[in-house]
Amino acid sequence: MDQRPMEFESRFNIKDVTFENVSNEFEKHFRDAYNNSLKMMSDTRNPMDNASGANTLGILEQMAQRIESYDSSTDFERSYQDLLEEYRRFTET
Repeated sequence: MDQRPMEFESRFNIKDVTFENVSNEFEKHFRDAYNNSLKMMSDTRNPMDNASGANTLGILEQMAQRIESYDSSTDFERSYQDLLEEYRRFTET
């Protein structure tokens, strides 16, 4: 099996996300998760790391689309886990 890194074309750009409604802590966790997911996708030849980074980026993209419904009391980790749970049914085999 060929072990080339996966290639992704990102449509999601963190510069387009407005963090006005959320706390600074939420924004920091979001930015850290975004940067870590990009790093996992680009810095490794391990397909599992690539896929994990892509999955995280997908969840963050969904969070960004819903960010207007969040407020300063919204917990990043809880929101992230809620989305993982919501999309779990689409990933189970």
